[in-house]
Amino acid sequence: MPCAPAIADKDLAGLTKLIRHPLFGLFYRHRFVMVASLCPEQCDNTLEIGYGAGYMAYALSPRCRSYTGIDIHGFDHEVNRCLHDQGRDNVTLMRDDARRLESVDDSSVDLVVSVSCLEHIREVGDVQQAIWRVLKPGGLAAYGLPQKNRLTKWLFAALGYDDEAIHPTSPVQVADAAREAGFVPLRQRFLPPPALTGLEMYWAGLFQKPGSARS
Repeated sequence: MPCAPAIADKDLAGLTKLIRHPLFGLFYRHRFVMVASLCPEQCDNTLEIGYGAGYMAYALSPRCRSYTGIDIHGFDHEVNRCLHDQGRDNVTLMRDDARRLESVDDSSVDLVVSVSCLEHIREVGDVQQAIWRVLKPGGLAAYGLPQKNRLTKWLFAALGYDDEAIHPTSPVQVADAAREAGFVPLRQRFLPPPALTGLEMYWAGLFQKPGSARS
């Protein structure tokens, strides 16, 4: 996003600073690219879980008729205003819990996206059940999460974070919960590529709810 709103939240402000960093930003921006590359070029209704400062909404909202973002934090006013100032008028942001998605109707969404959010939620099975409920038959879900290994543990420690405390859930657990909910795995990507086994820093996966083709 060309600009991000000023939000009085230490963690979000720190993440925005990393995204804009000339070196570390290469990795943090590539997370969005990885997940976006798994998404269809066009769809009707998109739901983002954990919109943060609005970077993914800015990138994907031109691909759909309606883009809804939910976040457990109350940043919707600031981020909405920033996005609308930049011409993203099909975006609606609101406060909601990914474990329930109470503000989203059943079978109303064609695509669910989430970048660097699900790793913070322990009840990953509840999240996948909620996503299953709101997705239309044939709908897609694209997730991005940091890997959990010695390298990522060291990197987060270098940034001043306890990886186990802030990231209780791994990509493997998310993928397992998605399959248990009934989703079919379609594709996955790693950064760096999996040739460097054990050194991957980030994972992105695409899943589909079985059923008729998306509208």
